[in-house]
Amino acid sequence: MRSRVAVLAVATTLSVVAVVAVRQRSAAPPEAIAATERVAAAVVASDRTALAVEPLLRGDAGTVDWLLRHQPALVGGYRVSVVRNGASGYHLLSEELVYHLGVIDTPTGTMLLGFRSTADGALVFVTASFSDFPAAR
Repeated sequence: MRSRVAVLAVATTLSVVAVVAVRQRSAAPPEAIAATERVAAAVVASDRTALAVEPLLRGDAGTVDWLLRHQPALVGGYRVSVVRNGASGYHLLSEELVYHLGVIDTPTGTMLLGFRSTADGALVFVTASFSDFPAAR
């Protein structure tokens, strides 16, 4: 009887740990929403300086250049959201590399910003993508 209780206790503990890990990766962190909004606003304004000092972009000049090349798509208006990678039809790289997607929907396409969380919970920018197909929403 004790062994059954011990096995049940271990199984329950592992289940709780797994649920917490999935929720941590699934929840859209407020930092990802704020970063996506900052990036979208800076792109629309063609504000290279704001993008260069964006903490999550780490002064990555190549990413800044890439983002600014897509500025015309955002000028016509955009909507920002953050989803779990693989949810809502959006998928960028693997779920192990990218946990959250900053989604910038425009009338002419969709920009995705891929983020992951480090072991200490810090948000890290991984990659970006742009699709010339407007969101079907």
